[in-house]
Amino acid sequence: MAKIISRTATLEELGGRRKRLTVAVKRLFYPDHTTGELKPINVRPQDAKTYYSDYRFEILNHDLLIGFSPKYNGLPFVRFTDPHTENTWALWIKGFGDNVPKTGIRPKTLGKHSCGANYEIDDNVQIKFDVLGHMIRKLIIINRRPSWNTITLVISRAGGHLIPGANVGKHERPLMAFRKDGTKPLFWFNEPHAWDSANVGTVDPPNHIRLTSYLLNVRPGVWELVITLNADDLDKAVYPVYVDPTIMLQPDAAEGKNSSIRKNVALRNYGSCDYMEISWHTSLHAYWHGIIQFDLSDIPANADIISSILKLTQYHTYCTDPGEGNYKPIQPHRVLREWNEGNRCNADASDGEVNWNYAKHNQVAWTTPGAADIGTDIAEQEDPDALESYDCTAYTVHDIDLTASTQTIINGATNNGWLLPRRDDESGVSQAINFYTDDASNASYRPKLIIDYTEPSGGIFIPAKPNIVGGKGINLIGG
Repeated sequence: MAKIISRTATLEELGGRRKRLTVAVKRLFYPDHTTGELKPINVRPQDAKTYYSDYRFEILNHDLLIGFSPKYNGLPFVRFTDPHTENTWALWIKGFGDNVPKTGIRPKTLGKHSCGANYEIDDNVQIKFDVLGHMIRKLIIINRRPSWNTITLVISRAGGHLIPGANVGKHERPLMAFRKDGTKPLFWFNEPHAWDSANVGTVDPPNHIRLTSYLLNVRPGVWELVITLNADDLDKAVYPVYVDPTIMLQPDAAEGKNSSIRKNVALRNYGSCDYMEISWHTSLHAYWHGIIQFDLSDIPANADIISSILKLTQYHTYCTDPGEGNYKPIQPHRVLREWNEGNRCNADASDGEVNWNYAKHNQVAWTTPGAADIGTDIAEQEDPDALESYDCTAYTVHDIDLTASTQTIINGATNNGWLLPRRDDESGVSQAINFYTDDASNASYRPKLIIDYTEPSGGIFIPAKPNIVGGKGINLIGG
């Protein structure tokens, strides 16, 4: 039976010195609030009976205690509580445009889904919260051109702190939440971005809705986040329009990374998308590559890797099958540069986020765009070609053999993960396949790495490189 050994990994004894490690990209487990024992995260809302008596639904098997759907007017839409200190933070929608009721906007209807809550504000606006282990995705969905351009959120705290990211050099994080005596943020709001529904199901990206945002400290412990959408962009948009001020939790040391990089929009980041595309588009003369990294620090140094199989689940939309004889296989390579996942989805990268031109936007460039330089960006291919054919059946699980390159990492090479490009010959029939990422709402669809290995003789566990994600000892699980 598999045993939970880290926030992202389980270990199964296969007999003798043989083990099986299953690793996710992002956390699947949380420390019990009383005992500290690692337990599975459960993001399915339950009827609020234990902690949030003034709310209809609660999520308690998580790093934070989360209350959704207030029973009474005047209560915040969502409440977050740190179980260790009972410091609390809350979120309201104050208003849209000039419509700013004294008690804030009240939902017309409230509901829950498999990993969060839905609020219908009126016939034109819905708000959806998706809770994952490492983030809370908040989407404001606008179904047709509104009469307003501005959205005002209110964020408050009780016992903890709220600090603008700009105060500590984190401009991409408008507001950060800290425990009262904490030095690391528990979570933060990402810089908001917005897009429309143009080109859904095609190779072309949606239209981005330009916006500005600013913070206003209205009184101690209470902030307003004001988002103003560009009026011309709203006039031209294909609806629905989506506004995303997602909340990110402080990363755990065992967590990895997952994103895509795209040639024809070379400065965009895809780090918070729930899909990773690996494709060649003839009309655009452009590639998409996947890029992924797992923490491998739970594997002993010099272990003998029997097999290391990356399992990717095919996304439910957008796939192009080029037909027999036309497939460009995926050719995995170890990445040689450190890179940052980023918090955008099909939006221009902020400083430090990965894209086609940069391992870290405006900070560290790839030697050759697309991470294509053998020797500085990526290593020579060690593993066999993968997906030499496929069909477009959604939810199919595909295997990519990473055994040889995993052995190289365990033997001491720095772990920066893998680039997953198609064979690069700039020719041939268009072909595309999308896979779910660590940001998929359904944890069973997220990437995972399954490693069978034999411990070194002697039975002494020595982490590969302690305390560094890039070449750590080893922790694995995808999602």
